[in-house]
Amino acid sequence: MVILKKIYLLAILNILILPKLYSQKYSFGVELGYQWYSMTDLKDLNDYTFKQLPFDAKLTENYPAFINYSPYIISRIHEFFSIGVKYTYYSSGSRISREDYSGKYIFDGKIKGHSPSIIMNFELWKLKKISMSIFNEVGYIFSSLELNEHLVVGDVEITNEDYEFKSNNFYWNPAIQFDYPVYSPLNIKFGLKAGYHLDFYREGMKLDSNEDVVLKNTHQEAAEANWSGVDFSLFITIGL
Repeated sequence: MVILKKIYLLAILNILILPKLYSQKYSFGVELGYQWYSMTDLKDLNDYTFKQLPFDAKLTENYPAFINYSPYIISRIHEFFSIGVKYTYYSSGSRISREDYSGKYIFDGKIKGHSPSIIMNFELWKLKKISMSIFNEVGYIFSSLELNEHLVVGDVEITNEDYEFKSNNFYWNPAIQFDYPVYSPLNIKFGLKAGYHLDFYREGMKLDSNEDVVLKNTHQEAAEANWSGVDFSLFITIGL
């Protein structure tokens, strides 16, 4: 854990120092992605809660694939190699619900992730104007899970409880990337990317107000926020 943090810090320092050593070209980019999430522990907890309810309900969402957003800045330090920094916002959620004349029940889960990361791009080949690259991203996700359970019988509110759990993950995201220049004077490029997000280190989720309280999965172990899954994205970059 300590070693990983040192590697992460060293990579950031290299990005700051390298401009003094090489003639570089910077680009700013925005990425719109769509990713499937594992979230095994949270999905299992939802299934368990759903089956234990003493009444019929609907499981309408169970941490499905969702859109993520990423601004980034990247610097070409070699003809075939670029390195940069990126921020990504992830989100997903779930809902178990029932509402009729007798009352209402809602159990909502909303999970968000904020991720700073280091990105590296190795260009493999160029065919006319289309470039294909190997993309690598290593980052850290700050995850926050909000749970709300609300039960109303008739006009009487029986339960309205909110909990927030937090955890941190390290991840690696290798991908294949294609890009195409659409406006050369400003070095504007459009591209697409396909890869796999792998959370290789995951912490158990702890209650934000009391870290001694840990969210348990169906095996009575610490539940984890697992963002691992296949992802696809579109991006546009502009030369600075």
